[in-house]
Amino acid sequence: MSTLFLTFITLIAFAANSVLCRWALADNSIDPLSFSLIRIVSGAITLILIYWAVNRSKQQPSGGEKSHPSKWKGSPISVGALLVYMFGFSYAYVALGAGLGALILFVMVQLTMVVAHLIQARGMSLLEWFGCAIAISGLVILLWPDNQQHALDFKAALLMMLAGIGWGCYTLAGRKVNDPLHATMINFSYAGLASLVLLIFVSFSEVMSGSMFMNSAGVTYALLSGVFASAMGYTLWYQVVKKLSTLTASVAQLNVPIIATLGGIVFLSEPLTLKFVIASGIIFVGIAAVIFAPKNG
Repeated sequence: MSTLFLTFITLIAFAANSVLCRWALADNSIDPLSFSLIRIVSGAITLILIYWAVNRSKQQPSGGEKSHPSKWKGSPISVGALLVYMFGFSYAYVALGAGLGALILFVMVQLTMVVAHLIQARGMSLLEWFGCAIAISGLVILLWPDNQQHALDFKAALLMMLAGIGWGCYTLAGRKVNDPLHATMINFSYAGLASLVLLIFVSFSEVMSGSMFMNSAGVTYALLSGVFASAMGYTLWYQVVKKLSTLTASVAQLNVPIIATLGGIVFLSEPLTLKFVIASGIIFVGIAAVIFAPKNG
């Protein structure tokens, strides 16, 4: 029961990132580079403070416990995947519609994790294949544009595809960690350092060209995304994902566009449509088929 509850909380956090990023960029309150930088760095600082507070009581009074070299040993794959996801996500949402962007992102996440599931030689039952197909078809129905007037921005689509692959790889890496808080802190810390190095190289040209801009609302959106939806949400996800099968974890994330759409209805006054109700039901049927399918071994 607790695993299901924590999974639901993390999915809300993922959806919150979509809503916050969409909100910030749509309002032109911040540029995607600044949003990503603030999101990553604020998340890293938050995680360092939380990790320090949690482990402070575990330290020996005599100070006999010395930090060992492995404490700051990170995973280049996790850090790289996090950076690809963060920057690809922000830049893609500048040009892509929210629905189409979410469709590309989460389909790529699922494809990445399904491929990983197959590589692990576990195979998939007929019911699991059926559930995946049903869930993806429901997602396509939910996010398919109602008109064909806008041409697809292939550069933005490619960025979102890369973001989806990055998030899929980051999730897979999380299945191997023993301390989710420590692993997330390390990933965000190194990603934050890499982002600051990037800022040094691009800031002058970006600022001079007017590409970097922000106001108080944009900074607030980015901080909420970094501190709460990302730092705390991803720590919970690393805690939960170890208890889920690779396939279940991938399909469960197809809930995120539904939750994000609900967020748009509540916070952005978007209408509740019959298409949303039907597609949501189809997605839940697909997810249920995967979760409750008999597992081999």
